Amino acid sequence: MADYQSSHSGQEIDTAVTNVLNGSCGIQGIQLNGTDITPDASNKVNISTSSFFTTGSFVPDLVCVGATPTDPHYTGTISGSYYLIDKLCYINFYMDLTVTSRGVGAYQISSLPFTSTNSAECAITLNAFNLSDNVLYDPTITMHTIPGTSNIQIERFNGRVTVDASSAPSGTFNMEIGGSGFYIIS
Repeated sequence: MADYQSSHSGQEIDTAVTNVLNGSCGIQGIQLNGTDITPDASNKVNISTSSFFTTGSFVPDLVCVGATPTDPHYTGTISGSYYLIDKLCYINFYMDLTVTSRGVGAYQISSLPFTSTNSAECAITLNAFNLSDNVLYDPTITMHTIPGTSNIQIERFNGRVTVDASSAPSGTFNMEIGGSGFYIIS
């Protein structure tokens, strides 16, 4: 694409794209997930107004899972946003929490905006993880979506061992969790 762009003007490229989209070059009916892709009056395709692109916010929740889980109790600043392009969802979230009860079980982030596909788990980049103000980022901690759910598993990279609530301090403590990444929705 770089060679094509360097040897042709922007107007020629816009015209070529328009010809493809309107079918005048012999290609008919470009669609994405069953939605026709057509240029507007200025020969541009605005994906922000297309039905295959949405954006929004969500409120992630820290939960515990296991045989007899008890969810943690916390207050704090929690935010999450997403971009959905067809079936590819990009999320970004941050939780700055004061935890008054650490809970029982393995920590997960729940309430993602969409359920992930059953066929793939996708890595979510850990941007912050802190238990009790001692480490802002622990390189042994990783996260991934759990197929068929709207949850993220938090685990230690070495051996895929879940991060259990028992590893958190007892009593009141501060916890930070942040992450971003893509996953495929069902």
